[in-house]
Amino acid sequence: MIVNVLTYNIHSGIGTDGQFNLERIGEVIRSSNADIVGLNEVDCLFHKRSKGMDEPLWLSNYLQMHYTFAPGIRNSSFLPWKKGGFGNVLLSKFPIVSMETIPLIGWMEREEPRSLLKACIDTGTGILQVAVTHLGLNEKSRKIQMDKVLASLQPNRPTIVMGDWNAKPDEISSLMMNSIYKDVWKCKGIGEGYTFSSDNPKARIDYIYVSSHFCVEEARVVTEAGEASDHFPLYCAMNIAEIKPSAIRIQIRSRP
Repeated sequence: MIVNVLTYNIHSGIGTDGQFNLERIGEVIRSSNADIVGLNEVDCLFHKRSKGMDEPLWLSNYLQMHYTFAPGIRNSSFLPWKKGGFGNVLLSKFPIVSMETIPLIGWMEREEPRSLLKACIDTGTGILQVAVTHLGLNEKSRKIQMDKVLASLQPNRPTIVMGDWNAKPDEISSLMMNSIYKDVWKCKGIGEGYTFSSDNPKARIDYIYVSSHFCVEEARVVTEAGEASDHFPLYCAMNIAEIKPSAIRIQIRSRP
């Protein structure tokens, strides 16, 4: 079974041209033909920069994919009567059968709140554990947050972990992941793999990591995304054998 995966920091739908255009983001995702998509910096009834839109719901409807949302910041001064937020989103062509939002605490007292979105996806041949996160700007904080990420994942399950690490490949948070999971870029990527910034790419800070259950067939930076966001998306195609059905009791929380 081939699974196509995309991770993308969408910068609230604001491109390097300064324009808010969520349809442009949707078209980048659609063109990738990804089955599973992890998004960072997504607004949900949160801010005037994104016109107070429920971006997760809008993208789900536009792409006809299931979704779930894990805010790092939960309150909104723009629409205080709404339960909005800012954080990570998972989109999936497969049903999302469970999810959990896990707060990630940093080292510094007044850091931007972060979150880990942890979900289970039913591919029809079995359950995948999928996680989406966006780590902090401080290296010590990223180490603490990565400890929490790894402790939150169930070992020995088919797993995809993706997002914006705010860290280069030789930094501790990246090395911690490499000790357990495969970096898809190291498996099949060609070149530097720079994803940031899209108008002057000089850093590889967006990652997709997978468990040993997957055989990575392709990995590439989607430079065709152009100025849609300040990051380029990272795409990979992977082959996975039939997964044994999960014995875990799951609660349905996805919304089509």
